[in-house]
Amino acid sequence: MPEFDFKRSSKRCSATERTLAPGEEYVSALLETDDGMQRLDFGLDHWNEPPDHCIGWWRAKVPDATEGKVYWAPDEVLRAFYQNVRTAPGHEDIAYVMTLLMVQKRLLKLEEFIDTDDGQRMAVLDRHEKETFEVPVVDLAPDRLAEIQDELGEKLFTDQPMELGDTGDEPDE
Repeated sequence: MPEFDFKRSSKRCSATERTLAPGEEYVSALLETDDGMQRLDFGLDHWNEPPDHCIGWWRAKVPDATEGKVYWAPDEVLRAFYQNVRTAPGHEDIAYVMTLLMVQKRLLKLEEFIDTDDGQRMAVLDRHEKETFEVPVVDLAPDRLAEIQDELGEKLFTDQPMELGDTGDEPDE
């Protein structure tokens, strides 16, 4: 299974465009918009509550520039994002890459690959014995894969471990 390299998001306050300083705490929010998912980062001085259409949020700290480890968004946020792209028409390529990442993170278990009667290759996944479901396998060109990696990196990764915000109930897969 492929490993993916993700770029870090820029650390700017979405409310003011101010660059967040190393060591400064901030809040990241993942929102569902008409154009898809969007990640916004806020300095603590500009965070009051989650914006409308927020599916999850978390606190983090801007790292020292010499640190280089990348951390995932909290599992609840990953699950909510995955549910959104997996069920949204026209996002099959992002859903497939996100499926591989969820397997890599052990939030899903890849059972097998099957071929349907119409020739579509499907990945059969298990959500820790809660249910089995299928996701279409998508053949991605290298430039599209890079675009998806950049998009996911902007929305779902940070340079510091995070504290989960109040995301509400855990979404069903």
